[in-house]
Amino acid sequence: MNNVSEKVRKEVEERIVMHGKIAAIKFLRSMYGMDLRTAKQAVELVEKEMDPLEYDHLKKPAKPLALVPLIFAVVGLVMLVICYFVHISNQRIIEEGVLHEGRVIKLVSSSNKANQKAPVIEYTWQSQTFQYKSNTYSSPPAYTIGERVELYVLPEDPNKILINDFSNRWLLITILGSLGLVFTFIGMGTAIKMWIQI
Repeated sequence: MNNVSEKVRKEVEERIVMHGKIAAIKFLRSMYGMDLRTAKQAVELVEKEMDPLEYDHLKKPAKPLALVPLIFAVVGLVMLVICYFVHISNQRIIEEGVLHEGRVIKLVSSSNKANQKAPVIEYTWQSQTFQYKSNTYSSPPAYTIGERVELYVLPEDPNKILINDFSNRWLLITILGSLGLVFTFIGMGTAIKMWIQI
């Protein structure tokens, strides 16, 4: 940079601070016809010699929006972790449990949507009667009162059961897994794109 004026040096320094090294390199190439290697070496030399405190007032303040990709990625990863543990829990009940039969004794409404209902299932295990309310609500109801239902029962803890249907085995996992992947890819993809542009 010894062959250019102090004014040009200042412009290069300001571009480094405000827009990054790539912008400074493009400036030298367009203004002085430098090849890429020469412009890159010049910018690196200016960056090495410049006083960063002189340009503190030019630095862009951190944007709150820069945190959005990180939040998306974290939320997505949390969803994937929950999805994993739900799957592990379900698999344990399936592998260690016994396939049994219960009966729907009533349907309970959701506190948010009265038209969505979940079944309450009664089953007998070792001469004891148990009841289980499903956490899966649907409209119309997936079951009718009196309908027989297959379920897995853990012998060491008969209160832990898993209804043997798609909704109870896979619906939550599918939703959490899909949303988790979408949030994670959007968050990480946007963060990488922003990082490349810095």
